[in-house]
Amino acid sequence: RKLCQRDGVQIDNVAQAMSRLEAEGFTHVAVQSTHVMHGDEYEKMLAQLEPYRLRMQVSVGMPLLHAESDYTAVADALLGWLPQPQADEALVLMGHGTAHFANSAYAQMEHVLQARCERIFVATVEGYPTLDSVKQQLAKEHDGYLRLAAEYDNFRKRSQKEKDELYTVIKAETVGKFLPVYDNLERALAQETADEAYKKGVEMTMNQLVKVMEGLGVTSFGEIGEVFDPARHNAVMHVEQEGLGENVIAEVFQKGFLVGEKVIRFAMVKVAN
Repeated sequence: RKLCQRDGVQIDNVAQAMSRLEAEGFTHVAVQSTHVMHGDEYEKMLAQLEPYRLRMQVSVGMPLLHAESDYTAVADALLGWLPQPQADEALVLMGHGTAHFANSAYAQMEHVLQARCERIFVATVEGYPTLDSVKQQLAKEHDGYLRLAAEYDNFRKRSQKEKDELYTVIKAETVGKFLPVYDNLERALAQETADEAYKKGVEMTMNQLVKVMEGLGVTSFGEIGEVFDPARHNAVMHVEQEGLGENVIAEVFQKGFLVGEKVIRFAMVKVAN
């Protein structure tokens, strides 16, 4: 009716077309529905065909989405034609929708499509799922993605921190094994000797060891005049001594060492006042 009023185009309805075919003498008629699914419109068509079944042999084809294989075929056809959404995109296919129970075809179509591409959704204007429900689902996914990204970032930072800490612990333990060598070299250098070649050799060995330790981020501490720090110094003696401030190191018996902020060995000291 709308086409006739607007464009002057006359198209028969089902009853008119069947009556004309009957009048022209046709006895066998095949009717192929152009409906996408079963529903009110398809059932109205069947009702209009019913009177003619008494006088003619009428065969009726099924809607596009009837058997399970139909959904698979349609999904493959759509995915072969539609652009594939990226990971941060969603493609929403809109249908009219209906209050008829056949509206469940939209949900099934979405299920089949998402088995092939998770970023494709189906919504309807007058049925379910609605566009609002799809938007809500996408919003939840976005929130979930943000939470997952935050959790992953925290996990990455925590893992990196644990890795760095483990590296520091292993490095500290390894360097700790060489500290007795450092102490022996230091004692050797403190001894008076007339053998210049021997003294030079010990100095070169000590310098090389210090250079290697510095390359590993190892620093020494524990000097006369430093303020006593119980987190770094081990006070084995106390002395009252004028000229030195309170809690000042008066003598160092053994140097302490750090890797970063981790104490490898406490400095053994005498504390004044």
